[in-house]
Amino acid sequence: AEILLERMEEAHDRGLLRRGLNLFSYNVAIAAVCRAQASDSAVRAAQLLQRLVKRRGVEPDTFSFNQVLGAISRSSMPPSKAEYLLRYMDKSNESGLHLIARPDRTSFTSAIIAYTRSGEKGAAERAQRLFNEMKVRASKGEIHLKPSRICYSVLIDCWAKSREGTLGARRAESLLHEMKQRFDAGELSLAPDLLTFNSVLNAWARSGTR
Repeated sequence: AEILLERMEEAHDRGLLRRGLNLFSYNVAIAAVCRAQASDSAVRAAQLLQRLVKRRGVEPDTFSFNQVLGAISRSSMPPSKAEYLLRYMDKSNESGLHLIARPDRTSFTSAIIAYTRSGEKGAAERAQRLFNEMKVRASKGEIHLKPSRICYSVLIDCWAKSREGTLGARRAESLLHEMKQRFDAGELSLAPDLLTFNSVLNAWARSGTR
């Protein structure tokens, strides 16, 4: 996919393509690299995204960024890379640079997953800040950032793996209670599932308390 895209770019630059390169061409190539799940998939996907950003006449969209964010969240790259890309995406959309690349709940959730998988000290707190930002912005009208059940579950898992003892377990359980309250209030999509409860049980099991 990368080789074909490169050939298309060369042909386009030489005026040999009847139709110019489009967003679909880049998104397919980025998705192919991400799905390959090679050790360097995230780096290569980021490089393709960078080429797309620099290509005149073609604009990246939310899918372009989310594919790369997802690849970073599954890689060994520092989670700060995911948050940096998320912030770039957010600012460039707000400034009008990339109008069709609006961050959504998937974008934020990928960054939270990156922190969850990292095991870094303080990762849960940074993931919690992203989650809180989602809730605040959703309450102000950005409904596309409203946290989903997956987002809650990932953050609960992050606190369970945080090695923060009782604090981590209490944070995990408070998120579960919040889900239950919102479910009882009518938000049926936030019904806690088996994974949610197991993550809270895991948090207490790792807490070091009775």
